[in-house]
Amino acid sequence: SWPDDDLTLRGKKILIDPGHAAINPEGQPINLGQKTKRAEREYQINMAVAEKLNLELQRRGAKVLMTRTQADYWREGVSSPEDNKARAFLANDWGADIYLCLHSDWHPRKKFKGVTTYYYKNKSRRLGNLIQKNLIQTLGAHDRGLVKDSFTVLETVSMPAVLIEMGYLSHDEESKKLTTNSYQEKIAKAITRAVASYFSED
Repeated sequence: SWPDDDLTLRGKKILIDPGHAAINPEGQPINLGQKTKRAEREYQINMAVAEKLNLELQRRGAKVLMTRTQADYWREGVSSPEDNKARAFLANDWGADIYLCLHSDWHPRKKFKGVTTYYYKNKSRRLGNLIQKNLIQTLGAHDRGLVKDSFTVLETVSMPAVLIEMGYLSHDEESKKLTTNSYQEKIAKAITRAVASYFSED
């Protein structure tokens, strides 16, 4: 339990990137991500968690910018890599203190499950470690670890940045959890706790 008047994150600039969902110049949707067998789409799940995370962070005093919102749901992008670069440039231009990219995983082998946090630059490792630890403790999910890997967005941003794979849409039980409000709330709270720890240890 965390007091509501705790403004640990006052003045911190946090960019949330709900992964996927862009429209190309011809007006066609691109970069949609994966889907569950019930046809729920990754870009929608990423957005639902991002909105909850936005509220949690703002309650702690943070300034939040989202790469897409309910009001501006579809970004414009020529291709997926170019769109991801543009998201990173937005964070750089705004001068974000940290960058949080939300995704949902998928694997053709349906038994794969769990949470993975990716980082690329060494200065992002501590943030990634705190987020992964908090998510595993809060969700009781399978721990797939903190992994160093290059994604366009993680290479391009200048601030500490992580890409969070919140669970597998290809895993029946986990995908059902990911579409529930309560589980999305848990994810948002766990990431917020990790971010608060990150800045308090600064």
